[in-house]
Amino acid sequence: MLSKNIILQMNSSIIEFNSNINEVDQKYFNIENQNIINYINLNYSIFFNKTMNDEIFYFIITENHKLQQKTIINGGVSYTYFYGMNDLIFDSNTLKLIRNNNQNEINKKYTYYIFKLTKTTNTNYNINTFITSGTYTIDYSMIYIKLNINNKKVDLDLTDLTTKTNKDYLKFINENDELKYILLQKNTNYLFYIDNLSKIEFYNNIYEDYDLKSIFYTNINCTFITINDTIKNKWSIINNTLNINGDLINYDINDNVADEEILKDNVFKNINILNKLYYNDFDYNEFINIFKINNNTNYLKKTYSNKLLLINRKDLKRLEVILPSIDIKLGIVYKILLLHDLVSINIKCEDNTDNIENYDVFKGLINIINTDTNTKKIKSIIPDYTVVNNKKIIDLNNNIILKNSGTNKYGFIELYCINKINNKYIWNIKSDLLNNNNQNINNIFI
Repeated sequence: MLSKNIILQMNSSIIEFNSNINEVDQKYFNIENQNIINYINLNYSIFFNKTMNDEIFYFIITENHKLQQKTIINGGVSYTYFYGMNDLIFDSNTLKLIRNNNQNEINKKYTYYIFKLTKTTNTNYNINTFITSGTYTIDYSMIYIKLNINNKKVDLDLTDLTTKTNKDYLKFINENDELKYILLQKNTNYLFYIDNLSKIEFYNNIYEDYDLKSIFYTNINCTFITINDTIKNKWSIINNTLNINGDLINYDINDNVADEEILKDNVFKNINILNKLYYNDFDYNEFINIFKINNNTNYLKKTYSNKLLLINRKDLKRLEVILPSIDIKLGIVYKILLLHDLVSINIKCEDNTDNIENYDVFKGLINIINTDTNTKKIKSIIPDYTVVNNKKIIDLNNNIILKNSGTNKYGFIELYCINKINNKYIWNIKSDLLNNNNQNINNIFI
């Protein structure tokens, strides 16, 4: 869990930040008209530096304005002060409030007070003078994310330690090395930074300033957005040479099996199918986040989302995978790893026998590497749509069938539910598959 030192100072009765706290960290302690918003999942240390006049300002939080008084002795000097819901600690010649806000406190309105403690003698600080007060509100998490741009491909900058800590709070989907979809969690606040020349912005429905959903802070070149619903919005990234945009998908982690469990077990994140050159056996341990799908026909459960799905039954030659079509959420993801060769794979949706107006469709990329020639072939799947009578009509791709080509062991397939148009869910397929007999890519049927 992140920790933040919030160092304050007073300008008359106005709360200001000390010059030692950087402008990004200031966003974790939001002061608006003397009212303060803090966030959950963050360890706060809130304090003032002792003044040149030996004055100690201190910050407390109360519920129903209940104050208590306490006297401590430190270094032979007594300090008598007020405290509220949390006692203070004496450290570095000042009084500090150490606090971690809980989720059950969200939207509760407490009251903060700031007092000034002064001394009557050199060994006795006992005069508490009221300075100011206001509302103290607790909001959902604040997630800082630093991004990397490589041409039109956008990824998280995992060299930034805060971004690395926060990486499970969102998903980026690139297609053809270009960012297309961003998935953000409902009930979360985000602060995005790219560089001093680029910015990301979020819109409700239209790429116009009047429809902006986010706030851009020019002093820190960061974009702030609060996600409080599960509707689909828009994003754009611009700089002097770049202007790209796509869909923003907001999902509810509490109502979405896509993120019911964060993968903390062995999910083989570092697997590259080219590593086949270095090993022929694949040893692994059984973990709760790993499931086998070794039936001839496998109906993928919603609870399989974000798990590693293994295919390792040696006598299995023809595999059929059926994706759910009922009551699913955007952001659900299936990750499939082949641990032995297959003759064919058929991927389709549960509603594939339904009326053509209703069944779900695929889009994305299938990459096949020929291991004997080290060449790569790509099959694109793009369900285009036209607008008829103000309604989007999709050109359908209902099934994906791989035969002989790209069905060798150590291939990897990812399937994301990324959109819903009319009654149809759109599944994005992204795969790296192996082919050792140089079969033509036309062995992929859609």
